[in-house]
Amino acid sequence: MKLITLTMSASLLFGTIISAQAATVCGEKTHKKFGETRIYSRDYIATCRHDGSCAAVAYKLNPDTKKADAPLGWDHRMTISRFSKTGPWKITFTAVTAIPDVSEGIRIAVDKDGGNKVVSEFLRREKAVNDISVDTKLSDIFLNKFKKGSKVRWTYSIKNGETTKTGATEFSLLGLNKAMKWADCAQNLGGF
Repeated sequence: MKLITLTMSASLLFGTIISAQAATVCGEKTHKKFGETRIYSRDYIATCRHDGSCAAVAYKLNPDTKKADAPLGWDHRMTISRFSKTGPWKITFTAVTAIPDVSEGIRIAVDKDGGNKVVSEFLRREKAVNDISVDTKLSDIFLNKFKKGSKVRWTYSIKNGETTKTGATEFSLLGLNKAMKWADCAQNLGGF
């Protein structure tokens, strides 16, 4: 009987700890992880940090990528972030298994459109050589397309010595609108 009581007490305590970490912000159930408050919205994770920055993030593992080359379980990431509630949204693409050649530009296509080439003058390297951000003026134009679409394809060049290869991945846009709406609302509350 003591074992049953002890097990029930431990279950209640564990359940209380979990529910204490979960809250509702802007109408969505949130979770705390990696120092940020987040929600899950279909294919996106929306996050907000204590500094007030918020983002909607999608991860992708291409079928031809070896799992050993993608130890985190993904080989491409798309991040749509904003550092303050009055600042612009920025789109950043990340490739894990290759370093995109920014000088060649990139192509962004929503659904079945032919896509738009973004030339190097409108691209910026971020903290890592494999992070490429689109100029915020263009990000707004693409975000309007993303919000109406179901998928986005990112194509880029990879320079390997004298030869150039093409890399590409496709991200689902399902859940993006909800993730960005939550991030916008949460950011207006001041971050977490």
